[in-house]
Amino acid sequence: GSQAYRAAQGTRTRGYEFEVAGEVRTGWQVGASFTHAVARDADGVRLNTNVPKNTLKLFTSYLIPGIGQGLTVGGGFNWQSEIYTDKVGPSAVRFRQPSYATLDLMASLRINRQLSVAFALNNVFDKRYYTSTSASYYGAPRNARVTLKANF
Repeated sequence: GSQAYRAAQGTRTRGYEFEVAGEVRTGWQVGASFTHAVARDADGVRLNTNVPKNTLKLFTSYLIPGIGQGLTVGGGFNWQSEIYTDKVGPSAVRFRQPSYATLDLMASLRINRQLSVAFALNNVFDKRYYTSTSASYYGAPRNARVTLKANF
């Protein structure tokens, strides 16, 4: 079934977000973002504890000219703070996912105007983590993807 949400009287979310992206040198792209957000009820009790308070994302790529029509290599770093869900009932345990980070790497080669090939390696260090503390699903393990793209 689907979930329904009801607004709670006095609920307040406070936070901020920063993002920057650009080309710092010819062919070198960099991006970074940081988010902080906390929701509390009228009594000051934290809500939505299965959403991280803080997230940090960094990405960079560099175009190396002279190989085909350009080889691009890059990587991304993703970090999030702890999340948890308090279970109710006789056991009343807190299900917790500590803060964690993952690293992704990529390379793409433009062979000509119509053809390119790309390789991505996600979760390089095979970090085991939960995507949510309310559903208990593991996030994607280390995985690789090769893509061949043709434009007509």
